[in-house]
Amino acid sequence: MKSTSRYHSSMYNYILSGPELQRLFKRKTTKLFFLLIGILATFHATTHGLSLFTPQQLPHDQTADTFSNPGAQRAALNSPPQVGKVHACFGGCNPTYERALKSHEEHSERMGHPMFVLREKILSGLWSKPAYILSIILAELALPAEERLKWLLWNDADIVIMNPNIPLDVFIPPQPEFDYVNLLVTNDRNGLNNGVFLIRVNDWSVKLLSGIISYHFFRPQVELKYTEQSGMEEMIEDAYWRKSVVHVPQFWFNSYPVSVHREGKKDRRPYEYRLGGLQLHFASNRDGKRPERMNSIMDKLEADSSEFAMPLQDTWYESNITAFWNELSAKRAEKGITPPAEGAATNFFPVKNEDGSYGHVDALSEKDNSQEEMHAVTGAAGKSTSL
Repeated sequence: MKSTSRYHSSMYNYILSGPELQRLFKRKTTKLFFLLIGILATFHATTHGLSLFTPQQLPHDQTADTFSNPGAQRAALNSPPQVGKVHACFGGCNPTYERALKSHEEHSERMGHPMFVLREKILSGLWSKPAYILSIILAELALPAEERLKWLLWNDADIVIMNPNIPLDVFIPPQPEFDYVNLLVTNDRNGLNNGVFLIRVNDWSVKLLSGIISYHFFRPQVELKYTEQSGMEEMIEDAYWRKSVVHVPQFWFNSYPVSVHREGKKDRRPYEYRLGGLQLHFASNRDGKRPERMNSIMDKLEADSSEFAMPLQDTWYESNITAFWNELSAKRAEKGITPPAEGAATNFFPVKNEDGSYGHVDALSEKDNSQEEMHAVTGAAGKSTSL
């Protein structure tokens, strides 16, 4: 990734700027040694498909050991990022997707979000997606708690940043009331669309993603129409996982283009893009013109993005998001629903059914049925949703 190369170049220039090290670098052998180290580090990051921090995100007191410790980089920042961005672009990724990816790089640089990009296939079909996210979460959990990212936002390759002024932290559920929420997803008319979703970095997510990856093996009788997406949908429909999943309005971060015959209308459907929105998902390609549509909007953004790139406070985000969580909280209180008890996400016991399939026993739910959260939320969401 280009941003990885820029990062290492920036670090190299920064080291050279130190007065004491400048004297040291007068020796040709020392220069050659550190240049070789920089090349090897850049090669390692590039071949692993991983892009970490850009020059603007580096604190001024960083030292060379940050090459091998991304967690330390974040901890040294005045305001460590809580959300990382995850993407995939491999197998002859076309120029249109690369161009869209560049818009995400620019957003990442501006907002300070670490960005991870998969450049090599891990599993067949689309199964590399949950596998790669799982690998990042495991790597984050191996860091000290204070150095970890808290959330990851997955983005499919056919998504373009429309407003780079929107920080991803705005989507994090309010604390501590919704600390039990581990996954934010959106639905379209076909059900779950996981082209974009926000997942917490914790052990619950490790189990969920592991289950998704292995779902077609343990439940071969279940048809997965949309492969890993259907696998996720099947998983989160289960009572155990559903307790920690919230379906949020699609237009928050997974909006679709407004159809031609509705462009002049002021009202917007739940799935349609709203001015000031973070990004636009070109999910459909029935007519084969997705690249054309994507390039058209990117041409427009590169020519003049002022219509779309408005400050966060000038958008509808803060008021709409606040209204959504307040309404959800009120609905929960009205139904007398209490948050899952601490540790609920670890009481998971897989069992083999008589037909050979695998299910589970959720010990906590069996002891306390009030933990079963099944209710509808409307209004701010613009669409009925279940939790």
